[in-house]
Amino acid sequence: MTSVPTSRRALAQAVAEAVMAVPGVARLSTGGMVEAATHFAGGKVVGVLLTPAAVRVHVVVDRVPVSAVGSAAGEAAHRALVRLGDPRPVDVVVDDIVLGPTEPDAEPLARW
Repeated sequence: MTSVPTSRRALAQAVAEAVMAVPGVARLSTGGMVEAATHFAGGKVVGVLLTPAAVRVHVVVDRVPVSAVGSAAGEAAHRALVRLGDPRPVDVVVDDIVLGPTEPDAEPLARW
């Protein structure tokens, strides 16, 4: 019996869900000048870029140490891929860091 390849949509969504569950990941990011996204018929998953050689995930983190959050996000993404039969390596790009309140009406943590 041959295995059926998992769709780009399913792979990207699984990676996105796994990464968003990591404490310290505030959200997926669109990346820099060129949007980081996986496109498929009928939509896209922003922040997850599937390439033939690897998967690149762009995140915004909301806690430190940033390297620990990035490592956890990469491990979560890789586990999601392996569960779907795709052992590609994962690169995590931290595009931004947001510390403190992110709601427009939230009180600041401190004032000087």
